[in-house]
Amino acid sequence: MNSISNNLRYAGVVLVAVLFSWLSHELAHWLAYTALGYEAVMTFNTVYIKSGGHRAEWHMVLVSAAGPLLTILQAVVVYFWLRKKGWNPNVYPFLLIPLYTRLLAGVMNFINLNDEGRISHFLGIGDYTLSIVVSAFLGLLVYKTSKQHKPGWRYQLWTIVLIMIFSSILILGDQAWGGVLLPL
Repeated sequence: MNSISNNLRYAGVVLVAVLFSWLSHELAHWLAYTALGYEAVMTFNTVYIKSGGHRAEWHMVLVSAAGPLLTILQAVVVYFWLRKKGWNPNVYPFLLIPLYTRLLAGVMNFINLNDEGRISHFLGIGDYTLSIVVSAFLGLLVYKTSKQHKPGWRYQLWTIVLIMIFSSILILGDQAWGGVLLPL
């Protein structure tokens, strides 16, 4: 029974980490739009302009960069926290989720350019370049943390499965429901 309650408690930790990571990423996009004077709408998985288009192409680039920059910042802070404070299995998902989300976004660039893909396209460096660079950097942080603290493969697999399940529910729920979070 203790193992089941520990697994359920950890699943709750991962759910909170997924929601925090996803919503802070989208909030960064929404804040960038708002700072540029746009009326923007935020759901669980997207932010868009209420009406009209971008007044300048660099606005789109800035808004696209806001989410990944916050996600990268989250990973860097957690990486250094784990390095300094030591291993904490309840903190590690906050490092692994940024890698998962940016890898997923990179793969989704094959269907529709988003965040790093739009920025790469704007810069003329190939649609996938920044996705590869960001994912490699985040992968390095995860690798170095895993090498230092040596979490077991079962823990790693369980964490990845939970992240995938909760992220999929969030994405599919957003597509089905499309509930507006901001502005309220």
